[in-house]
Amino acid sequence: MFPELRKNIIGILERAINILSKKTRDLNELKDLSNHTIHSASMYKDQDAILIATIIYSLFKVYSRDGKLDAKFNAEILETLEELYINLKQTNYSAYNRNIKHLTSVIKKIDKKYTMYVGEIFIKAKIVKGAMMFKHGLSLTYVAELLNISKWDLMSYVGKTKFTDIKESIKIQDRVKYLNKYM
Repeated sequence: MFPELRKNIIGILERAINILSKKTRDLNELKDLSNHTIHSASMYKDQDAILIATIIYSLFKVYSRDGKLDAKFNAEILETLEELYINLKQTNYSAYNRNIKHLTSVIKKIDKKYTMYVGEIFIKAKIVKGAMMFKHGLSLTYVAELLNISKWDLMSYVGKTKFTDIKESIKIQDRVKYLNKYM
């Protein structure tokens, strides 16, 4: 993992912990937080950044749908996020990966009804993040392959956004230079 990316993910985890620790949470902060990782994901094309963005977005969905989450699950989510934070800070990647899997399973267990939709939420999160990566200049085909999602689902979502209507203030030659610099 790139040191700059690691530092960024540590900051994201710290912010997520702070947001979820509050009694009155601003859930839009979680959504904004997941969007924040897109710059790193598109710049580094890193699976860790994509996975963290997806998890944070999924947590946003879980807390938004259920309103007040069961105290047991809330404590387990916070504890796992704190362990992720500590393990990443100490560069203990094997424990970090175990905690990622655990957090994913906790999200799936939150609600029996929710379990049916958890796959859909992860796919939706990937599509939303993919659209943001497209907005940052990556091709739809590349993003679909990187995130392992359907190109058609991604195109459908991007078509509903206003991303394609945005007039770029950056010349295409400058965009190509920027992309070539990081390829």
